[in-house]
Amino acid sequence: MRGRPRKPNPKAPKHIVQKDLPDYCYWDNSGEGHWYTMFSDNGKQRRKKIGDKNSKLSDLHKAIEQRIDDDYNNLAWLHKKFKKSDKFKSVSQSQRDAWDYGLSILEKHPTKKPRLMLSQIPLEAWNPKLVQKVMDSVGVKHGPTSAKRVREYLSKVFNWGYLRDYCPPDPVGKPEMPKERKRQRLPEITLVKRLEAFARQIGSQARRKGSCAPYIWTALVISRKCRLRGIEVFTSTDANLLELGVDCQRRKGSRANITQYDELLEDAIDAALERRKEIFEKRRMPIPIDPEKRLIMVNTSGTRISKSAWQSAWARFQELAIEQGVMKEEEKFGLHDMKRRGVTDTEGTRADRLEASGLSDYKILNTYDKSKPIVKPAPG
Repeated sequence: MRGRPRKPNPKAPKHIVQKDLPDYCYWDNSGEGHWYTMFSDNGKQRRKKIGDKNSKLSDLHKAIEQRIDDDYNNLAWLHKKFKKSDKFKSVSQSQRDAWDYGLSILEKHPTKKPRLMLSQIPLEAWNPKLVQKVMDSVGVKHGPTSAKRVREYLSKVFNWGYLRDYCPPDPVGKPEMPKERKRQRLPEITLVKRLEAFARQIGSQARRKGSCAPYIWTALVISRKCRLRGIEVFTSTDANLLELGVDCQRRKGSRANITQYDELLEDAIDAALERRKEIFEKRRMPIPIDPEKRLIMVNTSGTRISKSAWQSAWARFQELAIEQGVMKEEEKFGLHDMKRRGVTDTEGTRADRLEASGLSDYKILNTYDKSKPIVKPAPG
């Protein structure tokens, strides 16, 4: 991930071992000479002096690190500009979360240089070969789906930046992508019950060591009981809470239905509403008059729980569950699998499960209904 190929400069100070120079650090022979680095400013290449002939190698490394820490001319810098744009503000919250998630992967993805993450390397260092390495690495570490999200994010932010003269042309191209595996996990109901109880217990320990986000157990219960996707859980409001049950409004062409309350579902909803009340009172926030604007589940800021926030909280919770012996590493699953568990456990015929799930046809039902019918043996 170096800049342009380095050739030893015979006029550079002799006390500097040039092969040990940091990336993007060059010697200028003019006058008494000085060390400089290059950066892109609104699409124009500019240089910045970072040392003179008396500078030590350590001084040059510090200067380059400082340029990185200044968060200028890199992906993190470009993302900040992108977030302030009308393009970013015009899309749905789920799309914004997806773009933020793409950056979050790169913010934690190391390079060969200590302390240097992919989001911090200069924009001009990005090219199709680097993107391919990123896709391969992210695919192994986070899975094919995350690699796809990162590619989509990079294409969008670089294209946006190029059209506004903030960066070079889109370097993403058409990288080979890791093959996505269609995982249809069905956690055992005994495991689900243990995790719900564990999440309820440690979620009540408010920010203590070994605690988890209080909304984890409520999300697990509501998703399973109502057979909802994660996004449907986190966007449900007071308007969905009817006297008869929960008005389950679904996406992706699925039908709405009403799931009747039972004791566990009522407990989970009551806990979510009580937590919301405490957060609003603590932050002295006005309670929206419109029931459709009062989210059942909120974060500590009183706003919607984002996809990235859930994924982080869920990952931490599963690690705690593994440490405490509540589950095994190979038993990990996602919130979406709770819908599969709920559909599979629905009593009755396949027609009953189709109606309860809100799915549009039996072909899609096969993805969620993993129950096995009990039949009589063949006659004779």
